[in-house]
Amino acid sequence: MRSALTLLLLLSTLPLHSQSAPSARKVAAVQTVSLTSDSVVSTEDFQRVVRDIQRNRYSSSVETRIADVARSSMRDQGYFKAEAETVATQVLNETTRVRTIVVTLRIREGEQYRVSRLTFANNKAFPGAELRRAFAIKDGDTMSDQKIREGLENMRHLYASKGYMEVTPVPQIVADDGNRTLSITMDVNEGPQFTINGLTLEGDGQWPTDKAAKLQALSQSYSGSHDVEGFVDEVKKVLAELFPGYTQIDSLVGTLQGTEKHIVTVNVIYPSDLP
Repeated sequence: MRSALTLLLLLSTLPLHSQSAPSARKVAAVQTVSLTSDSVVSTEDFQRVVRDIQRNRYSSSVETRIADVARSSMRDQGYFKAEAETVATQVLNETTRVRTIVVTLRIREGEQYRVSRLTFANNKAFPGAELRRAFAIKDGDTMSDQKIREGLENMRHLYASKGYMEVTPVPQIVADDGNRTLSITMDVNEGPQFTINGLTLEGDGQWPTDKAAKLQALSQSYSGSHDVEGFVDEVKKVLAELFPGYTQIDSLVGTLQGTEKHIVTVNVIYPSDLP
């Protein structure tokens, strides 16, 4: 069985030269944001919401997306139960690419919450204390969705360094409304541990001997280890050295799942259309 979806993300900085450029879509840009008379939000928090809304462009589900950005902006400041909805939009002007609009929101930010504790469950590969260090948010800090997201990303990188490419941490959040605190438990599904099998080069007849040898030597140095992310990063670095200034290199990661082993193979396709 081949399962490449998770690992493909690791090489997303090297786009596929076989892909065609997507057609341009008209996007909405927000010029001004106003509030309904029954909204409840501080001036400072509202200004932050406006900045976050205006720095984005919206290509679909515009009203829903704007409300989501407003809600996320407030949750990043600890307003865990903030409510936001787009009640009206109006088009000011329109070009072939951009529709400029004004927006009216209804916001109720509610109470500000702090993190009382952040713990982990079902983790085996790493102790809870090490996982906790992946999160910059400390016990007692104001809750921030952004800091939680950043911590989850750090945690995924940590697991990837030992070959756990499909780790799925699920935050379980319990609110204490009386004390305005949140207890967060990361329920960790670590998934299988992958082993590096090596590297394959497609279009072998086109690969110069020295370049192929450099990649294969790198592959051999990682073979049998679990540091999948480190291996992928090194492959990208070597590719950048071998083809300076050329970014359209096809690089795929395939995973082969057997009954007992989970194996990672990096598949590099020679860029036949080098300038």
